[in-house]
Parts: sequence; C-alpha cells; structure tokens
Amino acid sequence: GKSADASSVALYLATRAPEGEVVIVAADLEQAEDRVFKAAVYAVEHGPLKKHARVLRSSIKLDNGSTIEALPADWKGSAGGNYRGVIFDELHTYTLERQRRLFDELVIPPTEAHGCRWIASYAGYSGESVLLNEWWDRGLEGEQLTTDPPIYRSPELLALIDTGPDSWRMPW
Repeated sequence: GKSADASSVALYLATRAPEGEVVIVAADLEQAEDRVFKAAVYAVEHGPLKKHARVLRSSIKLDNGSTIEALPADWKGSAGGNYRGVIFDELHTYTLERQRRLFDELVIPPTEAHGCRWIASYAGYSGESVLLNEWWDRGLEGEQLTTDPPIYRSPELLALIDTGPDSWRMPW
C-alpha cells in the first residue's frame, strides 16, 4: 500500500501546477524505477492521465510541463534541483554517509510553496538507519491526531507511524 500511496502523492504534486519537478529516489536506480515509479506509470497508463502524459524509461512527462523522474542514488548529481516533490522509497536502507547527503540535498526550495518530501518505508532493523530513526522520533514527538491509523503532526511534518499487530493491515 505504501508504494501506491507514494505514487499518488507524486502524481498529485506533478498535476497541480505546471513545470513541477517530482523525483523518486531509493537505495539505487533500479529500486527507484521499481515500486513507486512503476505504480505511477500504471496509474498513468490506466487512468485519465493517459492522454496527458508520455512515459519514458525513468520519467513521466506531463503535458503541463511537469515531470516525475526516478533518480539514481547520487547526491552530487541530484544537488541543486528545484523540486516540487521528493519521494523517498525504503528510507530504512539509508545507512551510508552518501545516502544521508542525498537526503540532505533533496530538499524543497522555499520558493515552492506547496512542495512535499514524502517518506515511504517500513521500519527496517533497529539501529541501522539513523536517518529514518531521526524522522521517526520527530514524528512521535508531534501531537497524535488519530489512533487508527496513528497519525502525528508537528510544525514540520505529518507522519503515519504504524507499529505492532495493528499495523499488519495488508493480507500478506
């Protein structure tokens, strides 16, 4: 479910205003092209955006000038973008300094009033991804808005942090 949700966010951000850049990043390009990007491609090819978009190998070009692109995990090559949206898939795999730098480079500029960074990940293993743990803790420090599903809000983020048997919502 999280990949479909993340692809919906990417499509929403790309279609709401012209000339928007939305990127999907993961542990590597292959993973970025899979899951979230693949779900966005499916939605485009089987929905109302079909006649308003062109699907390429690693990008979707919309007729409003916006793009959705799967990026390699390269912090130097990704620096300086003017992103409306950044979708991080499987942030629990971010355990290296170069991955932390990638996360730090892929920010929404202050000129992008309705931009969004979206993290779609399961928890991974305790103690492995310091980055994900930091964002997890930030989310839990916020005000809990609902319990089912557990949604938290702080000034800088909105987080769904689902744990324990109640989090096993999918049949698998």
